[in-house]
This record gives sequence, structure tokens and C-alpha cells, in this order.
Amino acid sequence: MGGVLSAVLPVLIVSSATAKPEPGAFQVAQAEGQGDPAPAKPQAVRKPRPKPVAHAASKAETPPKTTPPAPTVAPTAAAADQATPPAAPAAAATDPAAVVAEPVRHAREAKLGRCVDTISKASSSTIDTAHAAVSTWSQKGPDEHMFQSIVALSYSNKVAPKAATVLVAAPEGPGCEATTVQVYPTTRSCGDVEGDLKKAGRQVGDFGGVAMTQEQGASRHLLLPAPGTGCVVVAVGLALNQ
Repeated sequence: MGGVLSAVLPVLIVSSATAKPEPGAFQVAQAEGQGDPAPAKPQAVRKPRPKPVAHAASKAETPPKTTPPAPTVAPTAAAADQATPPAAPAAAATDPAAVVAEPVRHAREAKLGRCVDTISKASSSTIDTAHAAVSTWSQKGPDEHMFQSIVALSYSNKVAPKAATVLVAAPEGPGCEATTVQVYPTTRSCGDVEGDLKKAGRQVGDFGGVAMTQEQGASRHLLLPAPGTGCVVVAVGLALNQ
């Protein structure tokens, strides 16, 4: 299994208000007495002029008609539809069988031959939700060396929404072998989890306060008490070329 492992494929988008000058009082300087009215001169008495003939009062001009502006017409339904962007098409139902796990896609892109089927089986048993993966393999001899994928899992559980899986596969003879490690937290106590795991397997032992159970086959679970009352489950699986 020599060789340098390389080629990590990420899977993973800031007035001044000018005061108005107050209007000043306009003053005119004048000498004393300049403002006194001049004495009135006697005027000759004039005969009254004859009154002009009264004419009929002309009709007042009719003010021009002002037409009020036409009210804004609301757009018709058809126009409104044209202005509305088209709705996004409904997402097609996803067939779980048609979803390709990221480690499998990476293995195919790397042109792994013998290990693609093994990686596919290991992925289907450890990846069951939305995920992102980073994989590593040998560029010079992808089908002659180990393949590794680190997977981040996202669940809808708001209390413990994240988990992780590590998948390692290596060619062995004409076939391929793989091992997987799953790490996921839970709010349940390790005692409760252990009770459920025993129903499908058996208790292997207690290693310094860390319980271990084994399911039928090669899958084993380490139960790590978390701060508080929770538990971190570490599941280790092995797929041998038999």
C-alpha cells in the first residue's frame, strides 16, 4: 500500500444649515420736515361731466374647462401575469435508489476498478442522509492503493443534527476490502443505547467505563458518555474480501 495519497476532491457561496438672513428693516434717512405734506393749493370748481350712457354689462368670460386627469387603470389579470416571474417548476420526487453517494462518485471519477462495488456497498450502509464528502486516492495508481473518504452528514434533528463517517477501501487480490467508522451524537444515555444494541447483538465488554457491543457480523459500537446525559456512538464496520 505504498505511495503518496493525494488529490483531495472537495465536494463541497457597508449641513451645515446656512441660517437664512433675517429680512432687515429698510430705512430711509430724511431731514426733519421732509415728510410733512405740502400745503394744498385752491383749485377751481369744475362742472360735473355728463354721465356716460350705461351699456349692458358684458358677460364674464367663461373660464376654460379643466378636465380632471383620468384615473389610473388597474392592470388586467393578463398584464399582471406577464409581470410576474414564472414559478419555479416543482422538484421531481427523488428516487433513493437513484441517488449516488459522494464517495462512490469520487471513486468512479478516480477510475477505481476493483473497489467501486465495495465502496458503493459501504456507502449505502453508512450514508442515509444529505452529506458532503472529501476523498483521497493515489493519482499514479488509483486502482493499486487505498481510497479514503471523509463524509459529513446532516440530519433534520435540531438537537444533534451532525454526524460523520470515514470510509477506507483498499484493493486486495482480485477484489477489495473496506472499513468504515461512524460517529454520531445522541441525547439518549449510553445505557439506553446499549439496551437497544443488545437486542440486535451482544455486549463485548466494558473498557475503562466505555461499553462496547457487537452486532451480528463485524460491526462494533463504542458508547462514549458525553457531557450531561448524552452519548456519542462510534460504530466500526469491516468488509472483508471473502
